[in-house]
Amino acid sequence: MLSKCAHPTCFAQFRYFRQGKVYRVFMPALGERSSRTEYFWLCSNCAQMFKIVFEQGAVTTQPLYLQLTDGLPGQPSVIEIRKVA
Repeated sequence: MLSKCAHPTCFAQFRYFRQGKVYRVFMPALGERSSRTEYFWLCSNCAQMFKIVFEQGAVTTQPLYLQLTDGLPGQPSVIEIRKVA
């Protein structure tokens, strides 16, 4: 059963279905294993920023949106927040 948020750096504990988002992931057969369906949960905070994806035989989280960068390759993202009066 689901016990914690699927995002690796989040430690939120699963308590109620209404908090966050549950993903059903179909995992195809690999070798001797038969195909199966597994469920993953993202807490409310992580569900606003990430999604669950199955790629290359593993389930991971990916950002929902692309990050804005300052245009320099290899540099970290730069996001500037400004208050509008």
